[in-house]
Amino acid sequence: MKADNFPETPDELPPPAPIKGDVDTAGITRVSGTLGTDDGLISVPLVGHATRYVVRVDLSGSAPRLVELRVIAADDGGDIDPNTMRTTPVRRLASAAAWFITQADGQFLTVDEVREPRRLSRPERAASRHLDADHYRRVSAALMSARRIGAPAREAVAVQFRTADKPVPLATVDRWIREAKARGYLRRDWRTTTDLDA
Repeated sequence: MKADNFPETPDELPPPAPIKGDVDTAGITRVSGTLGTDDGLISVPLVGHATRYVVRVDLSGSAPRLVELRVIAADDGGDIDPNTMRTTPVRRLASAAAWFITQADGQFLTVDEVREPRRLSRPERAASRHLDADHYRRVSAALMSARRIGAPAREAVAVQFRTADKPVPLATVDRWIREAKARGYLRRDWRTTTDLDA
């Protein structure tokens, strides 16, 4: 069963409007180090933040690890107060820098990133334990898109929702599928139906 008023594929989703704290992906730049490596500093601007953030990440583990953070006050004489530090989105900065590095310093985008702009503006959400309705809708759309082209659907979701280049375990994908069905975002017969547009 298709959820009311929900687009069938990610292509049909309207691009999200940027909100305060989103990553300004067009403004990410390398400050130092070698192209495509984690050996230097990356500047990550956030929408609506007067401060600038310069970070260094370590990509050797299973998830990006922030190892250096510089918070730079605005050029107009702003300051860095306790609230600035409290509201600094550390995971978002680390994930944005990791994305930038792994995409050859932002020189290319994957098809999934073009289809799902939120993946770029809020890159840490893919690794978040808090999974909202939007997540299960995306899982459903990814499963059906894979079926349409004859790809192994569960494996396609595992790769599409990967973090730090590690596919999501299939057991986790199976839990997501059960929850997407329970919420009405995925047909119960999604594996066998021949009506892929329903």
